[in-house]
Amino acid sequence: MNESSWYECLEFNSAMKITPDKARANSLIETAKERLDFLKMPVNETNVNFIFEGLYTSVLEMLQALVLSKGFKVTNHVCLGYYLKDILKEDKLYRIFDDCRYKRNSLVYYGKKLNLHIAQDSIEKCKTLINELDSLYGAKKPKMKLGFIGLGRMGKALVLQATEKGHTIVAHNRSPEPIHEVKEAGAIPAYTLEELFHNLKDQEQKIVWLMLTSSVVDEKIQEILPYMSKGDLIIDGGNSWFEDSQRRSKELEHKGIHFIDCGTSGGVEGARHGACMMLGTSNKEMFKLIEPLIRDVCVKDGYAHVGSSGAGHFVKMVHNGIEYGEMAALGEGFQALEKHSHSLSLNLQDISKVYAHGSIVEGKLSTLLQRGLKREDFKDIQGLVPKGETEEEMLKLAKLADMPILEESIAQRVKSRTHPSFSAKIMATLRNEFGGHKVEKK
Repeated sequence: MNESSWYECLEFNSAMKITPDKARANSLIETAKERLDFLKMPVNETNVNFIFEGLYTSVLEMLQALVLSKGFKVTNHVCLGYYLKDILKEDKLYRIFDDCRYKRNSLVYYGKKLNLHIAQDSIEKCKTLINELDSLYGAKKPKMKLGFIGLGRMGKALVLQATEKGHTIVAHNRSPEPIHEVKEAGAIPAYTLEELFHNLKDQEQKIVWLMLTSSVVDEKIQEILPYMSKGDLIIDGGNSWFEDSQRRSKELEHKGIHFIDCGTSGGVEGARHGACMMLGTSNKEMFKLIEPLIRDVCVKDGYAHVGSSGAGHFVKMVHNGIEYGEMAALGEGFQALEKHSHSLSLNLQDISKVYAHGSIVEGKLSTLLQRGLKREDFKDIQGLVPKGETEEEMLKLAKLADMPILEESIAQRVKSRTHPSFSAKIMATLRNEFGGHKVEKK
């Protein structure tokens, strides 16, 4: 290829003038977006090159859709880049695309796999290209503007993902450091509640997402109510007790404020790259209002309006109970393996890999355990499970139904604080892997 500009692409027939083909362009956009939904997964050393190549393919499809809609057919990647540079005058996007193209060619044609850091950087560049090309094509889904309070591990990750997907997030936190971080990613910083609502004054209907520990939700709602008007919406995305959510919904309804309780799962990686959300509200119109945001930050088929007010947090609470039991079962099983590892020459890392690929117990927790057992600091993690925010909630849940497995898994956690065990070490490692929860080390 000797082309050095879009005009040479036309001269050498690498780009040809055709009748604009909007139908074919729309089909390419749809295919590209279906692939994006499929690739919503946590990035690790095993899949990082696969995800990069897939995202690059979606970039190509969106570029092809763009030129087709304008009446051109392009036969090589280089000329697609020149269209960005010479016709659209998008020099920055051209440089990003050219860098991704070079790395993709190294991967595909020369078999040079990218290391984790470089591939992750290339993935982020592809995502930037996809968002910008979506905008240029004019096929962007409706994007939202909302306030977001609470930039802990989960909250910060959600804001970063929502901003990346083109939503406008006005971000507030008690301490300023996380605000600085999300500001760098494109969020609007709000160091006070006054700043937050000042930045929402252009919204007819203000939406505020709370991502806070359950014990402070009532207090925060009282703090923000003076800034809110009838018809506005509050979303609680934390781990509140479902009856508290029902109460808050009724109290706010009397003031003309809408309320949605949203159970959020998937851990920090999920919040950053594709979460799972269970939403409760008695007002289906409110669910439809925020669905464009929820769709963007969740994995494909990973969200639903599960019922009336309180249902989102109730369904998430039951999910947490199942999670407790599954982690306890994994801990118990690997404790048995560890006990007999010497006599049978067992390799726990190899066993965890097998369990995580194709077995009946395959799943996210098995995958996280495989990763956890490879950690350099695994040997230093103590065999006890620190008390977390959801433990009291689980004790209350166990009284609402016949849940002996949940009761036993809670008892195992409590016992580990005075009688450490390898089983508890597995549970503590898993909690740290998916949620960044504290572990005690030797």
